Amino acid sequence: MNTRHNRGFAPIVPAVIIGLVALMGGTVATAQISLPGSPLYGIKTATERARLAIALSDENKAKTHLSIAADKLRELEELSDKNASLETIEKVEASFEENQSKAKGYIGSREKEVDAPKLSQKLDDNSVKNEEVLTLVHDKAPEQAKPAFKNILERVKGNHKETTGSKDNK
Repeated sequence: MNTRHNRGFAPIVPAVIIGLVALMGGTVATAQISLPGSPLYGIKTATERARLAIALSDENKAKTHLSIAADKLRELEELSDKNASLETIEKVEASFEENQSKAKGYIGSREKEVDAPKLSQKLDDNSVKNEEVLTLVHDKAPEQAKPAFKNILERVKGNHKETTGSKDNK
């Protein structure tokens, strides 16, 4: 009698497993467009770390860091529309800068390889876009917050000039 009872649940188990996998996959996919402060943002940052962990070559690590940096730019744009706090903007900006810097390190180790110019261009494009987004954030900021946003923007512009300046000297 026990075997007949257990057989009744057997077809349900795969359906439950498939349902859980689909639910988890949907949660991870939804988390990818989340912003700081969202309950899903922790899942997003965990998947970013996982992506970096499985990127084995320098090229893949550079591409992954560039992808994450580009996503941080999207977050900054969206946060500017939501009048996010200076602290939140600074954290996202710091994450952008960190990923750009790490990508630059991996690209520098690949200078003589075919993809390096393309990756370097992406790095430069991200830096230019970052300045544009931060200018937008500055312009939308409340008057009392503008000096702080201006400081962030000036630091970023300085970093970008160093990057492009060193490139011009080659």
